[in-house]
Amino acid sequence: MTADVIHIDDVASRFERDRKAFRLRLNGVPVWQIAETLQCSAHEVDASLKRMCAGVTPELRSKTVELDLERLDDLMQVYFLKARGGDKEAANLVIRMMDRQSRFLGLDVLPQATAARDQTREPKGFEKIREAIYRVARGPVIDGEAVEVKDNKDDKSG
Repeated sequence: MTADVIHIDDVASRFERDRKAFRLRLNGVPVWQIAETLQCSAHEVDASLKRMCAGVTPELRSKTVELDLERLDDLMQVYFLKARGGDKEAANLVIRMMDRQSRFLGLDVLPQATAARDQTREPKGFEKIREAIYRVARGPVIDGEAVEVKDNKDDKSG
C-alpha cells in the first residue's frame, strides 16, 4: 500500500507572494514579468491577483482610482506639451488619457435631454379607453346642421 504525498503550500509564503504580485501589478508590471520575477507561472500570478482582489474594499478601490489618476496626470504633463507643439500621436494620447480620466471620475455619462412638454402628444392608453367609454355612453354623435326642408307635394308647378 502506497501513500500519496500531498504538498501543502506554506500559507504565509503564498500570501507574501500574492502581496508582491499585487504590488508589482499596481506598479504597471506585466503579468509575464511578474511571473519571471517571482519564479512562478502566469496562471499562478493570475490566481494571486484574484486572491488579493477578492476582498476589494471601497477604500482600496478609491485609492487605486486616485493612484491611477495621479499617474495619468504625470503622463499628461509630458504628452500635453508635445500635443500643443503639433505632435498628432501625442494629441491622440492626450485625448485618450482625458477620456480615461473622465471614466474614472464618472464624467463620461452623456447629459440627459429633458423632454419638452408637448400638448399635441399622443393620448395615453387609459385616456383612449375613457374617451371610447364616453362615446358609447352618449350614443352616436351626428355632425351637421338642421335645415328646413320644403315638401314638394304642395307645389303644383311642374
